Amino acid sequence: MSDVVDLRSHPEFTAIMAAFEARYMPEPMSGCWLWTGMYLSMKRMGYGCFTMRPARMIGERAHRLAWKLLRGPISSEDHVLHRCDNPICVNPDHLFLGDQAANMDDRQQKCRHNYGETHGMVKLTEEQVRLIHADARLYSVIAAEYGVTFMTVCDIKRGHSWRHLGLPRNTRYRHPSKSSRLKMHPVPVNRST
Repeated sequence: MSDVVDLRSHPEFTAIMAAFEARYMPEPMSGCWLWTGMYLSMKRMGYGCFTMRPARMIGERAHRLAWKLLRGPISSEDHVLHRCDNPICVNPDHLFLGDQAANMDDRQQKCRHNYGETHGMVKLTEEQVRLIHADARLYSVIAAEYGVTFMTVCDIKRGHSWRHLGLPRNTRYRHPSKSSRLKMHPVPVNRST
């Protein structure tokens, strides 16, 4: 773990700690320490961001810094996750370490991921998905009408996408099995020469 540095032995530790403590406010009801400094995303109150140029710290995530200052060193592969599900909380008692898989599981369990109409790549609305699901026409015709692929319509009908809508699964379309796709069809041979 050569990338691990213990901030508690940094020559500017006292100044870093003072600057950190000046940028959060304890919230007595939840126990969270709410970050009052800069944010990584100003649009939706994302994670806190800590910058202190004399200490050569630029853009450090506040919750990671809290862990480093108050709990100890962490590697760049480690993720600092929130028990309280509050991205601006820097209380180390509300934080825990995990890897990428644990971070994704935590995000999924707390429904903090984008799906449906909130996803950045979405082409359909929930109403259009309901109409596609109820449409009895050929999948290719439906796909052409809505400007999506055949497989998008197939995934909607089979319940593989837009699951959060709770639409019943339609098993009308099934992928042909590999064996049926690979079968050789006999070719008639003209032997009357």
